[in-house]
Amino acid sequence: MKNSLKITLALVLVLSLGGCGGTEALQSETLDREIIVDGAVEDWQGALTPIEKKNLSLGLLNDGEFLYVALVAREQQQVSQMMSRGFTVWFDAEGGKAKTFGIRFPLGLMASGAGFSPRARQEEQDPEARRQRFEESLMNMEIFDSEDHGMRFAVNTVQGIAVDATMEAGTLVYELQVPLRKTEAHAFAVGAAPGDVIGVGLETPEIDREAMRQQMGARGGGRAGPAAGAAAWAADAAASNAPTRSSCGRR
Repeated sequence: MKNSLKITLALVLVLSLGGCGGTEALQSETLDREIIVDGAVEDWQGALTPIEKKNLSLGLLNDGEFLYVALVAREQQQVSQMMSRGFTVWFDAEGGKAKTFGIRFPLGLMASGAGFSPRARQEEQDPEARRQRFEESLMNMEIFDSEDHGMRFAVNTVQGIAVDATMEAGTLVYELQVPLRKTEAHAFAVGAAPGDVIGVGLETPEIDREAMRQQMGARGGGRAGPAAGAAAWAADAAASNAPTRSSCGRR
């Protein structure tokens, strides 16, 4: 741990959760504690900043080598969107809003690739099957080196990048560790140096409503498709007191 380094990273936070954006000026504090990326909020006591307009809290710490991000979402709609559509953290080393490097996790229920299959149609009616699909969506992450080019990896198999999430009593806790600079050991990184201003964006994808309409039409138009079913299950889970978590830990 390099908490002997006094490093300040000023971040511009671009929030697009819930379909409307905004900008907040935040500062990443120097790491003064051990962070274990396990989806638990206890490591972040006193280090979370409320983003009142979005009804969530964000934590940003760094030790000169890694940036640590924590997000706590309590609003049911936001949690539902993150569970069903997925969630991406974007970085812009130039301090703007460009999507130059990003990590998507969880991938979301809609990323299962089974949207039009008979299995997916059956799972719409089976809560346990939908729960399993969500757990499966936590097993992989996608790393983007541009907005249009992403690569999928098993969670926590890329050296230097660790991510985890838990959900309990309707609250979703998300944690991420990402290298600041590329090295021989770290092939993927933000590309920032101490003192830089970097842009950080939080994004949930928009629903492709045209694809949904086509899917519903192909099935007779009388029932919602798997995307709607996934979103409905995610909303139910977000409102539930039953804990849901990924099974990944820090690397």
